[in-house]
Amino acid sequence: MGRRLMVLFFWAGVLGICAVSLGQQRDFDIAVADPVPVIDGKIDDVWKLASKQEMKTDTGEGPRTDAKDCSGYFQALHDSDYLYILIDVNDSELYMDNPLADGWQDDSAEFYFDGDNTKAGAGVINEHAYQYRFNWNPDAPDSYFYEYFHRPDSLVGVEYMMAETKTGYRFEIKFPWTTLMGKAGIPMGKLVGMDCFINDDDNAGGREHQVAWHAIDGTGWNTPAQWGTAFVVAPLKASGPDPKNGAVDVQMPLFKWTAGKGAFFHNVYLGTTPDPGPEQLVGPRQVLALFYYALGLQPGTTYYWRVDEIEKDGVTTHPGDVWSFMTQALTAYRPEPADGANAVALAPTLTWLGGKNATAHHLFFGDSLDAVTQGASDTDKGMLTDKTFAPGDLQGAKTYYWRVDETVLGGAIVAGPVWSFATWLPIEDCESYGIDEGTRIFDAWVDGWATNSNGSQVGYVDPPFTEQAIVHGGTQSMPFDYNNVSSPFYSEAELEFAPAQDWTAEGTDTLVLYIRGKAKNDAAPLYVALKDASSHTGVVTHPDAQVVTATKWVEWKIPLSDFTAAGVEITAVEKLIIGVGDKASMAAGGKGLLYIDDIVLIKPVAAGQ
Repeated sequence: MGRRLMVLFFWAGVLGICAVSLGQQRDFDIAVADPVPVIDGKIDDVWKLASKQEMKTDTGEGPRTDAKDCSGYFQALHDSDYLYILIDVNDSELYMDNPLADGWQDDSAEFYFDGDNTKAGAGVINEHAYQYRFNWNPDAPDSYFYEYFHRPDSLVGVEYMMAETKTGYRFEIKFPWTTLMGKAGIPMGKLVGMDCFINDDDNAGGREHQVAWHAIDGTGWNTPAQWGTAFVVAPLKASGPDPKNGAVDVQMPLFKWTAGKGAFFHNVYLGTTPDPGPEQLVGPRQVLALFYYALGLQPGTTYYWRVDEIEKDGVTTHPGDVWSFMTQALTAYRPEPADGANAVALAPTLTWLGGKNATAHHLFFGDSLDAVTQGASDTDKGMLTDKTFAPGDLQGAKTYYWRVDETVLGGAIVAGPVWSFATWLPIEDCESYGIDEGTRIFDAWVDGWATNSNGSQVGYVDPPFTEQAIVHGGTQSMPFDYNNVSSPFYSEAELEFAPAQDWTAEGTDTLVLYIRGKAKNDAAPLYVALKDASSHTGVVTHPDAQVVTATKWVEWKIPLSDFTAAGVEITAVEKLIIGVGDKASMAAGGKGLLYIDDIVLIKPVAAGQ
C-alpha cells in the first residue's frame, strides 16, 4: 500500500462558555457531547448533536473537479474537559509526495482556532493561538501527529484518530481544555475565531485547489479576524467533577464541580450504591458549587455521587451524571497485574497504589502462597521507595504470589493482602522472526500468497516483513492481509507444529489471541481452527464480524473445550489456522489488514479469586 498523507494545521485557542454580548457575530453553537464520542475515526451517534459546517468557499487556487473531489464538512462538540473535532473530506485521489514541512501541498485539511478572536497579523502566534499538523500514514496509523510550532506542553493529553473512507478520509480529535488553556481552564464568555480548509492534490504535483468554510478570498491564513466565529453554550447539567470521575486515591471529603447554565441550587447525592437515590441526598439545595461531607470518607471504599442542578424557579431540575471515585486504602491496593489475573506476560512489571501515609514499601514475591504469606526470606525483595517492581523473566503457565507491606508515618508496619496472578504460555509471540531466508514470518506461516489457494498474505512484501510499530507485546506482530473479493472468497494462514503439541500439559484450558484491525477494513467473520495429528479439525468463529475493524487491541479468549467438542485431540495439536471470511457460503466478501500478536494458552483463574 502506498503512503498517503493528510496534514492538519490547527490554530488552537479556546471556546467561550456562556453567551456572548450583543452585537458579536456567531455562526453556530457547539453542542455538549452527551455521551462523549469515542476517538476511533468513526461517526458515533453523538455526532448527530453537532451541526455540519460545509467547506465550500473557493479561495481561488485552480479549478475544482467536482463536489466529490474537494469538499467536506467539520463538526465540533465539547464537554467540561475536552473539545472534540470531526472533519470529513471528499477526495477522489489521495496523494502524498511532499516533505512534511510542505504537507499543505498534498491532500490535507487545515483547521484554525483563535481563542480571543483577535488579529494575530503576519503569522504571529499569541498565547491563544496554536498550530498543529497531523500526518496520516496507513502503514503507521498511530504516528501521524506533528505539532508545528513545538510548544512543549501542547501535546499533553491529546487523542486523535484518522481513517480512510469510501469517499476520502476522516479525522477525529479531542483536546483537553487544560492543554489549550493551562491553569485558566475553560474560558467564560469568549468569542472564538475558527475556520476549516481543504487542500487538494490530484496529480502528485502539489496543491491544485483549496476550499474553506468561511474565509474571504485573498485575506490569507494570518488574518484571523476574517475567520468565522462561534461560541459554546454551557451544559445545563453539572460537569467537571472534583474528585475526577474514576479517581482512585481520594482523601479529602471536599466536592467541587462546574455548575450547569442557569443553576440556582444544587442537590448533592453521595453513597456506595452505583445509582444514588433519595436516601443518598447528603447536600440538599446547596447554593455554592461546593460541598464538604462532614461525616468523612471511609478508606478503601468506592463512592458514587451526583449533582442535580435546580433552576431559579426551584422546580426545574436537570439530573446530573453519576460519578465515582475510590478513597485511598490503609494498605497497599490496586495491584497490577490485577489480583487473580491469568493472562500475564512472562516479564511483567508489578505496580500498586500506596496505602495512606505510606513512606516505604516492603515487597514479597514468589511461587508459594505459604512462603509469601509468612514473609519467607527467599520471597523478600526488600524495601522499595517506588511503587513498582520487575521480577524478571518468569515461567509460563505458572501462578505467582506477592504482597506489599507499608511503612507509614511514625514507623508502623501495615501488612498488605496477598495477591496472585498466572502467566500465560506462549504459542506464537512473533518475536523470533527475522529478515533472512528461513527466519521470515511467512516461512513459518503458510498463507494464500505461498499456495495460491486463498486470499491471505502474512507479512509485508518488504523487510522487516513483520509489523514493528503496532504491537501488543514485545517488538513485533504479524500483519495479516485478507482479500475475499475473488474466489475462493476466504483468507487463511496456518502454523504447523512438529512434533504435535499437548496444550493441556501445564494445566491450561483456554486459547487467547490478540487482534487489531483498521476502521476502513470490510467487516467479515474471523475464525480460528485447530487440527490434530489425526486430521480432526475444529473451527471457532468470533461472535462479532466487526472485530476486524477494531482500532485497538482486542483480547479473544477461546475455551479449548470448544475444539474438543468438535473432536479435536487437544493433547496432539498439529496445526493452528487463522482465517477471515465465510468458507461455507462461498460468497464474495471484502478485504482489509489485521494485526495478530501474542497467541497464548492460559490457566483457569485460581479458586477464590
